[in-house]
Amino acid sequence: MAHVRAAPFGLSDIALYVPRLEMDLGRLTAARTRANPQLRQHLERARGTTGQVVVRFPKSWEDTATMAAQAGLELLARQSGLDPRTIRYLAVGTETSLDHSKPVSSYVQGMLMEAGVSLPTSLTNFQLQHACAGGMLAVLSVGSLLALSGDRRDCGLVMASDIARY
Repeated sequence: MAHVRAAPFGLSDIALYVPRLEMDLGRLTAARTRANPQLRQHLERARGTTGQVVVRFPKSWEDTATMAAQAGLELLARQSGLDPRTIRYLAVGTETSLDHSKPVSSYVQGMLMEAGVSLPTSLTNFQLQHACAGGMLAVLSVGSLLALSGDRRDCGLVMASDIARY
């Protein structure tokens, strides 16, 4: 059995897209407890535990793919030394799929190409569907694939994008 030695890999940059619309949780808690006073203790405990003061939500035309593509475009614009044709893997971790026919990463790839990013046609893209762990699983998956690829010029683009409604 041959021993395969993995090449080192790491994160080179990070970009964040945060929806601009927001709702103050103090006002929301007050409104909900006026309608149902039994919720006060639960809602205040949740706010106190998380420290969250606002909840953000996407505009009507934003979805998991558009938010991921926006962050990806920002990240790639900052990487002046990166040739996008060296991106071998594009992965999206999410719990919010758009449909069941193709992964969110396919939509993101298409949007980035429409925006002028010269991604290779041989790019492998995939989605990891697993609640909050999807993003980390995407990082670990692409990192493992790159470490074993043997070509140090290869790189990956990993995104975590979600619209969680609880």
